[in-house]
This record gives sequence, structure tokens and C-alpha cells, in this order.
Amino acid sequence: MSDPTPYDPHIMRMLQEEGMHGESSISEMNVIPFIDICLVLLIIVLISSAFAFQLFVFENPGSTQFNVVEANNKDGSSRLIKLYIHDEKTITLNGANVTRDSLVPQLQAAWSSGNYAAVDFRAPESLKTQEIIHVMERIRMNVDGVKMSLAILEKGAH
Repeated sequence: MSDPTPYDPHIMRMLQEEGMHGESSISEMNVIPFIDICLVLLIIVLISSAFAFQLFVFENPGSTQFNVVEANNKDGSSRLIKLYIHDEKTITLNGANVTRDSLVPQLQAAWSSGNYAAVDFRAPESLKTQEIIHVMERIRMNVDGVKMSLAILEKGAH
């Protein structure tokens, strides 16, 4: 009889059968390295988001200065231009109705007279914020040196 070699088909079959009946082969993917990488990325995102406010610095130069304006003259007359936006179509300037197109020229004429110290800008709470910003931007861009105070009024207050 010859010595059995590892290449003998009978021995190979026995080895294969032992492997099948013994421990099962691992056919699943190992996800632990994937989870480790995800946790590291999560930590990086959390740390970077904590410092994100330093990356996006918003500085409004107009807000660093606060001036108190005297609202009345010595004789008691008001030094404020009263601008009230009632709704998207109705605007009053010192009690007189004005249109959107005539608002800036009339406000500029009143401001340049030198009799006024600031614009008292009022709007109802129900008015859209973008409408208020649009009017304020038109005034800021077209009336030189204007100072405004903004008051958002609750419903029913005038």
C-alpha cells in the first residue's frame, strides 16, 4: 500500500465533510470597521458644527452704535417723522396718506428740512416681514443720513 498523500481524493472528501459538519464558515461581512468610521465622522461633524459660528461672522456696523434722539422740541412739537404702514397698500406719513412711489420723495423732503431727528417707523404685527424690510431698504438707500426706529405693533394698537 502506498502512503496517502494530501492530494488523495478520499482524504480531500473527508476533510471537506469535517468542515461542513464542524464549525460553519463565516459568510457575513464584518461591519465593526464601518461603524468605527461612522462614529469618527460623527465626532468630526459635531466638533466642526460647534465651531461653525466662528466661521460665519456676521457684523452689522449700524448696530454697534446707539444714539438717543430727543423726540420733542422745547416748544413740545415732535421731532419725529411718523411713518405707519397699515397694510401692503396703505401708508401714512405724518398722518397723510402716501403711495409707495411718493413715499421716498416726500420723506426725503421732510428729512432734508432739518426739522426732524428720526423716523418713527411703525407696522402692524400682521404685516409680512419682507414688506417692512422692503420699505426700510428703499428709505435707507434713497434718504441720506436718515435715522429710523422700528416698532411692530400688536393687533389693534396704533
